[in-house]
Order: sequence, then structure tokens, then C-alpha cells
Amino acid sequence: DRFPDTKLPLLLIIDDDIEFITFMKDFLEQHGYQVLASLTGKKGLELFYDFHPDLVLIDYILPDTDGVALLTQIVEKARNEFTPVIMVSAHNSNEHRALSFNLGATDFIGKPIKTDVLLPFLKNRLASREQILAHILQDELTGAFNRKFLEKKLKEQSALFHKENGYTFSAAMVDLD
Repeated sequence: DRFPDTKLPLLLIIDDDIEFITFMKDFLEQHGYQVLASLTGKKGLELFYDFHPDLVLIDYILPDTDGVALLTQIVEKARNEFTPVIMVSAHNSNEHRALSFNLGATDFIGKPIKTDVLLPFLKNRLASREQILAHILQDELTGAFNRKFLEKKLKEQSALFHKENGYTFSAAMVDLD
């Protein structure tokens, strides 16, 4: 298992087109993103739960399931973590768009993807997520992190501790009132 650098945004691409994934992974990594890629829905689902990406791109049609079924499996957790889920498809019909939005997708992008638009799009979605997370994890007046932040970080650190041989961490808790 590869553990992502927590300073860089982590994107998960789930698509059965190896050329598309290879191109997107290279392109996005050259522009400062970490990318996890999966050619199947099953592996994509595992990566989603194991690595908690900052944004997910799902192809509408996959070999072992369809993107809509995968979307329904992750949408609740994605919403709880404010993770944008973007459906991607060469079949850019209004029906596919409407179904994706009705099931909870944040956005829908038609293929071929225009990379000059993709970068500002991703930056925008990730900035919105960061702003939301900052508001729910930090006290607005003092900037101090709250209990929800502590629980999230402890869960992340504990998972790393159990998965990565030799990984250690420390925690301290102070009650200021």
C-alpha cells in the first residue's frame, strides 16, 4: 500500500479506459495532485474506503458494475466527508446527467475532458471542500480545532498505525476551560 502525502490533494479515478486513466494520472500528477486509479468498480470502492480521497471521478460505465451503482454505494460517505463525486461519461445525455445528480453526484463531465477547463474545475471543487471542512472542524473565533477534528485525526492516525509497519504517532489533549 502507498500512503499519500497529506499535503497534496488526493484524487481517485475509477474508469475502465486504461489510456484515459494513464493520461489523466500523468497530467494531474504533473499539476500537483496525487492520483489513485482503478480500472474496476470493486477496486475503486476499496480505494475509496482505504484512502479517503479528496475528490472522486467515476466513469458512468465500468466492466464489473456501472458507475451509477458505485455512486449509490459511496454517496452517503462522500456527503458526510464533503467529498465531491464527479461522474464522467462519453454518453453525455441529459438522462445520464439527471440520474447522476438525482443520486447525489456533485457534477457530471462529458468526455473527452478538456484539460484546460479541468484544472480550474478541480481547484474550485477542492477549495469549496476545504472551506467547508475548515468551518466544521475549527472554531470560527479562535481558530482552534474542535472535537470533530480530533476524532477524525485520531481515526486516520490509528488506521495508519495498524496498516504501516513502524508507524508511530503521539496525541495530547488539553481542556482549556
